[in-house]
Amino acid sequence: MDPDDLRTVLDNLGETLGEQIDLECCWTSDDCLDFTRSGADGQINIAREELTVDIRLGFMLSAFKDRIRSTVEEFLDENVY
Repeated sequence: MDPDDLRTVLDNLGETLGEQIDLECCWTSDDCLDFTRSGADGQINIAREELTVDIRLGFMLSAFKDRIRSTVEEFLDENVY
């Protein structure tokens, strides 16, 4: 996928998670999308042929771990692959 198109897709993921769990996202570089909210933070890093998603959840949000993971995986499956 073209890197610009991928950034657009990841912006959409950020919006989806923002709506669902009040997450705020910002690009800290051309290949790193940071996100944060009270009780959670992380990054999505774009490498040449892979994406790395790192989400750290605080105690309260850890109960929603499976829902958050499935939302991210479904979104990436539908929009990136």
